[in-house]
Amino acid sequence: MGGPACGDPRSRPALEAFWGDCRFDVDTLRRLRFQSRRFDPILRFLQRRQLRPPLRVLDVGAGTGSLSVALKAHYPGTYHLADYAPPSSALAEAWERQGLGPYFSIDLTGPDPLRDLPTGYDLVLFVEVLEHLLANPIRVLRALRSRLAPGGGLLLTTPNQGRLRNRWNLLRNRSIREPEAFPLDDRPLYGHVMEYVWEDLASFLPAAGFGEMDHEVVQHLPSMDPSRLQRWGSRFLGSPVGRWSGLGDDLLIWAVATAGAGPSPPEGPRVP
Repeated sequence: MGGPACGDPRSRPALEAFWGDCRFDVDTLRRLRFQSRRFDPILRFLQRRQLRPPLRVLDVGAGTGSLSVALKAHYPGTYHLADYAPPSSALAEAWERQGLGPYFSIDLTGPDPLRDLPTGYDLVLFVEVLEHLLANPIRVLRALRSRLAPGGGLLLTTPNQGRLRNRWNLLRNRSIREPEAFPLDDRPLYGHVMEYVWEDLASFLPAAGFGEMDHEVVQHLPSMDPSRLQRWGSRFLGSPVGRWSGLGDDLLIWAVATAGAGPSPPEGPRVP
């Protein structure tokens, strides 16, 4: 099957059954299995939280919905999906058979992008999305906070701008921007246009209406066919010493919504 993948004994069978039901081609399946390597650290991170099923979950930037499938194997409940691009008919049918949905079409760069969605969720998933947005991150986080019940949790993951590879490139006067971050055609979807370190998000989240916070820096194998050096580096950065260094690739963040309605979205510029 190629490359690292989610190894959780409950989530992996659920994912394989779901992907087969979606009738993905071989290349897409290989990519999805590789992307699912992120799910094991997420599951371990969530297991430290007091999550009591059944949960009401909103998966923002859901993509194929694979993360929701993986989590539902551990945390039964209602899983709603939101993204910019609508699903194919085959994917929508697979979601329905998994008990996922409804799906909401959203544009997170708008002034109040989630205003038409339900509220009172126990958990909002926001995984590998923030770095793709040309938007004020505090405004986006406030929108996510507005959908949570008081005491509900936000699970946010995003690349760590302070990762070892970025520091090495900067020392050599090399760019740390993804080569295809900004599309040359008219596509509205971007690569990594904004990345953050924990210090950034630790200041943004309280301003967005979150209180209790926790985070980890984690390292994954960086390619589907990793070299020996990449395997060694990933093992080191995933060790206790490596995690303490903060040089790993990804930030995992847990933030709890404070009581009350939370801060209002900031107003835009006034037009005279």
